[in-house]
Amino acid sequence: NDNVTSQLFQQLNLRMKKEGLDNRVKLFLLNDPKTSILGDLFGGTDESKKGEFSASGHPVIMAVPATVKPVSRPRNMLVNAIRQLLLAWPVLTLFSFSVRSYALNPSFFHAIVQRQESKAVSACAPIFCGIVAIQLVHELAHWWMAKR
Repeated sequence: NDNVTSQLFQQLNLRMKKEGLDNRVKLFLLNDPKTSILGDLFGGTDESKKGEFSASGHPVIMAVPATVKPVSRPRNMLVNAIRQLLLAWPVLTLFSFSVRSYALNPSFFHAIVQRQESKAVSACAPIFCGIVAIQLVHELAHWWMAKR
């Protein structure tokens, strides 16, 4: 079945090239997402064959005009500034949380407010580093799953 599908797709591409349509239309051979999702829900797909064409994931040919291009937006200074702010904001919020978690401790509060010792802030480092590590593992899991 896979071989027949790939041969049909190759013949269709050759015919489009012969007719001169390959400059105007691009073809893509994909699994039908509806049948793949239903197969996953009802146990019809085999994990070892994921990404292959099978009876549970019917092949679909998608035709897209060749003029369609991915959207690329120029990056200006405002966009870069917003991206940097969005990167810094969670770090500052996390640092604020780690300091506030110690703020109810009377000795910590006394050291910061009355004696103005900045060394006391280093006591917040384990909380800060722990939450950063958890968030990093979380984001790496997102990246890893997206690559699968």
